[in-house]
Amino acid sequence: MLRFRPPRTGFTLIELLVVIAIIAVLIGLLLPAVQKVRDAAARAQGQNNLKQLGLAAQSYHDANNKFPPACGWTPTKPTGTPGGSTPYGTPGGVDGTAFFHLFPYLEQGNILAANTGAFSQFNWNNNTTTSFVSATYANKGADTAGSYDYYAPAVKVLIAPNDLTAYDQSPSVSYIVNSDVFDGKRTMLGISDGTSNTIGIAEGYGYCYSQGTYSQSQVGNIVTVTYSGGYRYGYWAMNAEDAGVQTQNFSYSDGTLTYNYNYTYLAGAPLFARVAGKTFESKPQSYSCDSSLPQSHSTGVIQVGLMDGSVRGVRAGVSNVTWEAALTPDAGDIVSDL
Repeated sequence: MLRFRPPRTGFTLIELLVVIAIIAVLIGLLLPAVQKVRDAAARAQGQNNLKQLGLAAQSYHDANNKFPPACGWTPTKPTGTPGGSTPYGTPGGVDGTAFFHLFPYLEQGNILAANTGAFSQFNWNNNTTTSFVSATYANKGADTAGSYDYYAPAVKVLIAPNDLTAYDQSPSVSYIVNSDVFDGKRTMLGISDGTSNTIGIAEGYGYCYSQGTYSQSQVGNIVTVTYSGGYRYGYWAMNAEDAGVQTQNFSYSDGTLTYNYNYTYLAGAPLFARVAGKTFESKPQSYSCDSSLPQSHSTGVIQVGLMDGSVRGVRAGVSNVTWEAALTPDAGDIVSDL
């Protein structure tokens, strides 16, 4: 009699393991390629954002005959004497970051229009509240003692997809402006080093802070604690009054010792300036970055917007001399190897 073997209904264990191993190898080969494509797409989006910001800055200049301030008033700050909860002074101007000033030229004029009105600003240093007259403020919610408007809308062109600290549902800004150029007074003719040689905007983390310095000393039954730190709020919804040095001093006693606390914070806006001997940070961790420097969104290269509207990638190995020359608009130090 002839005997027939029944047909197989599945894989053996060995065959299954071989298939899994092959799939794992393929995934291992594909992941780097996929990551490279994603990184390239993110860099392209960042480049496009910088291009739009550069063109908006030129359009602002065409309309106002100068570039906006990095964070401040234009054309003037309201004048007058503070007093209680009643708005004071003579109305005038717009108060906010350079990005806020550029909104009408980024098709975001509705946000600028929606932020017209009076507001109050809490001052940490003397624990007082100052009320301002009706004007246009990037942060109308400053009476909550915050350093930016938490509820301001996100603006797509300001957020880079590879910024580790930027979140879509916030007024984050993945870029920072060169305060030597965006000083509220600089004109195109004032960039005598050449617009193609001068960096106006660079990548920078939406939020950047460091651990700062901490010290504690004791004399008798008095303990003094001192902390000094700095951070940058990379948000468009900030006012000039939100940025600067903030201090907090308080004491308490536990019955045996008296503790005196002295805290100093440098609250930074989305801007930067030359720092002697330093260029930029290559994709650092947000909790250990230097808020005075730009941060690249990709490892090893930072994208910058030049004042002629072009965008360029700068390698991490760029010399301090070249980098600093590219930040000065009128020092006579022409960039040759950026």
